[in-house]
Amino acid sequence: MSWFADLTPYTYHEHVGGEPEPNTLNIGWLDTGMEFSTGECDRDFVARLRDLCRDGVNRTRGLYRCNLCSTSAFGGIWPPESNRVASPGGDFVVGGAEIRVTGADGTVYAAPDMIIHYVERHQYKPPEQFVAAVIDRT
Repeated sequence: MSWFADLTPYTYHEHVGGEPEPNTLNIGWLDTGMEFSTGECDRDFVARLRDLCRDGVNRTRGLYRCNLCSTSAFGGIWPPESNRVASPGGDFVVGGAEIRVTGADGTVYAAPDMIIHYVERHQYKPPEQFVAAVIDRT
């Protein structure tokens, strides 16, 4: 997966021949060696984010494995444990799609569906604008 700094213009699909997505910003495109904000996230935010990640968009043909996890976490199982998300509504797999969330000001946030794993397992703390957009989403 590609790394993009939070709140920078979303250009991922332009690189692979897609159309530009104006007013869309990157959130949660993490990679080893790149710093990211950490901290505790609100439980309501995490629950709503988990629901969003269940039904991603821009699905790919494969799964990205979290490279922030140790390689021993991959083992021989498929899908890798880092791609499994436990949920009251039933477990599901992430790492092969994106999510979109629109803020109150019309800004669209584009994140990999793996963002829920980053929040829950690596204490990633997304920018407040994104958190507010997820919480305010109806």
